[in-house]
Amino acid sequence: MALDETNKTITLLERDRVENAKRVRALDTKLNAAEKVVEDLRDLLSKHDLTRLSGKKPELIERRINEATDKVFRDIEQLTTP
Repeated sequence: MALDETNKTITLLERDRVENAKRVRALDTKLNAAEKVVEDLRDLLSKHDLTRLSGKKPELIERRINEATDKVFRDIEQLTTP
């Protein structure tokens, strides 16, 4: 009986290990995609002088920043909702 319980426990632990490995790979893929987005945004922002643009066209910059912020919040909400 003890041997059967031990074998069942080993089987369950192995199944959990496989499932956790799948989850880690999926999260790693999402992390890599998110890091690529951040890299692209940094590259884009480094090419623009937002201070100068916001002084010349404040309404344009404010609208774009607000829209982008709303999108980020929606994305975060979607990613964190079970």
